[in-house]
Amino acid sequence: MTTTPKNTIFISHATPRDDDFTRWLALKLIGLGYNVWCDILKLPKGSDFWKNIEQELRQNTCKFLIVLSATSNQSSGVLNEIATALKVKKQLNDETFIIPLIIDENLSYDEIN
Repeated sequence: MTTTPKNTIFISHATPRDDDFTRWLALKLIGLGYNVWCDILKLPKGSDFWKNIEQELRQNTCKFLIVLSATSNQSSGVLNEIATALKVKKQLNDETFIIPLIIDENLSYDEIN
């Protein structure tokens, strides 16, 4: 049985306030030739969003970028994505699977652990 290699960079973010940065990053990565998934570009309106997110994380994601702000640490959706990403990281045995991107200058490293 042949498995398809995971080739998607998944970008997680919490709030509409993070949309501009997330969109900019996604389009920059796409322009460089990467396959990128983020909800503001790929999530169909009215869909079972968690099913889509979980499937993308488990089946296609090679790197999980998380846009961190003070708000993201309180979002249940982001926390669910992180929990799933941690499982995938363990399954892949890839210590660099999760890549934090701190965009809130008031957020300390201690707050993301």
